[in-house]
Parts: sequence; C-alpha cells; structure tokens
Amino acid sequence: MAVVQDNVLLQQDAQAEDGGLTVFTFWAGSELFGVDVAHLLSVTQELKGLHRTPLQAPGLLGVVEYRGTPMAVYNLARLLGIPSGEDGKKELIETLHAREQDHVEWMEALARSLREDVPFTKARDPSQCAFGRWYAQFTTRDENLAEILERLDEPHKRIHALADELLTFKEQGRAEEALERLELERATTLRTLRQNLDHARQQIRANIRPVVLNLTLDGHTPLVGIQVDEVNNVIGYGRDDLTDLERLGLDPRLAELFSGYLSQNGENNCLLLSPERLLAHVGGSPLNPQ
Repeated sequence: MAVVQDNVLLQQDAQAEDGGLTVFTFWAGSELFGVDVAHLLSVTQELKGLHRTPLQAPGLLGVVEYRGTPMAVYNLARLLGIPSGEDGKKELIETLHAREQDHVEWMEALARSLREDVPFTKARDPSQCAFGRWYAQFTTRDENLAEILERLDEPHKRIHALADELLTFKEQGRAEEALERLELERATTLRTLRQNLDHARQQIRANIRPVVLNLTLDGHTPLVGIQVDEVNNVIGYGRDDLTDLERLGLDPRLAELFSGYLSQNGENNCLLLSPERLLAHVGGSPLNPQ
C-alpha cells in the first residue's frame, strides 16, 4: 500500500494541548467522522495484495499485510449501512446523463411543435424542469465541480427561453426562421450545456478516490483499516467538546463503534470512532487493549 501520510507529525500534534483531543476527520458518504490521531498510523490510497475471504462480514473488503502484520480492512459506509461517497458520485453521474438527455429531448419536442401542429408541453420555466429542481438544491464540497456547475446556469436558462421566443415566431408565420434559429441553438447553446455536463462528470469520476486509514491502539501495531471516501482535516477539540452518546439519546447501536459526539459550538460536528469498539463490533479482538 502506498503511504500518503504517517503518524509522526500527527502524534506531535496530539500531544500539543493538554487535556484536549486532536482528531483526524474524514467523510464516509455525506457524514463527517473523526478518529483520535493517537490511533492513526497512516493514510493510504492503494490496497495492494488485498486478500478477499469467504463469508465476508458486512463492509469487509479483505485482509492486507501492513508492516508485516495481517490487518482486516472495512469500508466504513458499508459497515454502517449508509450510502458511500463512491455510490453517491456514481449516482450523480447517472443523474447528469439523464438530465442531459432531457434537454436533447426538450429541443426535439420544440422542433416538432414548430414543424407540426403539436402542442409544446415541456417545461418553459428553467426552474421547473427536473434539472432546474435538482440544480437549485444541489450542494458540493468540491470547489472545482461547483465552478463547472455554475457554467451550466446560463445555457440552461437560454434553452428554456427559446420556447416562448420561437413559438411566437411560429404564430407570426415565421416557422422556418424559428427552425433555423433552433438548429443554431442546438449547435451552440445545447452543445455548450452538454460539454459542461461532460466536464462535470469527468470531475466527479476524478474524485472517486477512497482512502484507507490504518488504525492502531498502541501507536505502532496495526489493528484494523477503514476505507473512507474523503479526508477532511485535523481538528483540535477541547475535552468539553466531547459528549457521551447515551446522554444525547442517540441510537445505542452507535456506541458499538463510536466513543462520543464532537462539536465546537455547533461546528465540526462528528462522531468519534473507537478502533477498539470497531474491532469488537466486527468480531475481532484488539491488540494490547487499553
């Protein structure tokens, strides 16, 4: 496995504030989680030599040898039964394909209405088509993707404005002129929309890069690996920022994997993963339990 970052600097950070917690935060699906950096050996991107076992437990990807020690690796999202970031990105790619096809068909429906005595029934308001509704509520942490998606707004609105404009031409006896204009818009505005949608899909595919956090209890012995969707940040929390799960009244099953809930005045909210509880939950026994 190719190591992205080892724990030397993180361990130093962990000792910087007496009584506090330095937490390595990460995303699994749309949820933010954290683990004490004292329990993090390294972050890796590759799973070379992964051995898949029969009768795999939920979320188990297989076993790898790390620093001479066999270690099970679990996909955290699958272990928790939540959609992974990879699943969400693949679904988003399919959504963008579908919304692109919607507008190809929208243009064809307008062409039929201009050529024939067929009512045009597609959405004229850009905020009311399926793409417009999706676009209004979609958010992303990927700044590059957000920039690409912003470029969709103008051509999308321009396409929808064609309905009233060109159908008015037809009412004025200018149907041929309207059809010529539509073909021009197909070759320019629709093409621009489709190119930007393709760029968005490429950006999404490029960001399907899960990483593995190699966890430990004693600071040097590999314990278990968890595959997550995205690294977030290393955050320092005070002891008062950690709340017991039972006091919050959360699902008691969360306590099988997590040791508490972290929050800094409503920000950087996440569940704190316990490597020892994680391994006990999946049926293993931790090394050197503390």
